[in-house]
Amino acid sequence: MRFMRFAVLFALLTVPAAAAPDPVAEAAYVRGDYAGAVAAAARAGGAENLAFAAKALNAISYFDRDRKTTRRRCDEAMDFAEAAIAADPSFAEAHFNLGVAMLIKASNMGAARAFLSNLPARGRRMFDRALELDPDFAPFLVASAAWRIEVANRGGGFFYGADAEEGYAEMIRAREIDSIDNVIAHECAVRLLADGRAEWRAAALACLDDALAAATDSTFEAAIQEKSRQLKAAIDAGPEAEKAFLGRRR
Repeated sequence: MRFMRFAVLFALLTVPAAAAPDPVAEAAYVRGDYAGAVAAAARAGGAENLAFAAKALNAISYFDRDRKTTRRRCDEAMDFAEAAIAADPSFAEAHFNLGVAMLIKASNMGAARAFLSNLPARGRRMFDRALELDPDFAPFLVASAAWRIEVANRGGGFFYGADAEEGYAEMIRAREIDSIDNVIAHECAVRLLADGRAEWRAAALACLDDALAAATDSTFEAAIQEKSRQLKAAIDAGPEAEKAFLGRRR
């Protein structure tokens, strides 16, 4: 049993970088050639490209169901992100992608091992640092919100920052900043529906409608939109189908 499902923290993986990465790496990422993106970004070097390599590795990990290979890949992503931070400590996306890698690795460990690793708390600190550097970047906000809601709902209220209400506020703020990104909208829909609060359901369904209507610009975005369609079909099929979808949402 996994410690926590942080997989939907991938929400940021499709959002344009604050600083433009190498165009060859970016083109590879957009068409879904994540390994090619890693190689091109690593060749180009510099904080932006090293962080982009970590981002591409995190995207591969999202789709990988092998826990051992995913953990190894997360270590590689962490190395790239840490190198990016060393090159430019003020580059927010480097801190963010380090946090994502930590959390994906934690979600691919057993519960006790993940707890002892302290990866969830370390990932939270990386998100906090990213938000300190860029507090109005919607993807950072929605990933932070997902962490708060997920950890609080899985009984991790003892973790610093685990607060579903604060997570909801961050999601609403993220949507106000960027209402058209389908990955952000999908993430908000999934998190709010999984929380189960009746007062959040209307907002969740509105997010899902936006996720389904949005234009997609990359292979990753198209894959997430397909998940939105699957979620909509599950909701239409009834409460049991919806619950089953949300239970296996990675």
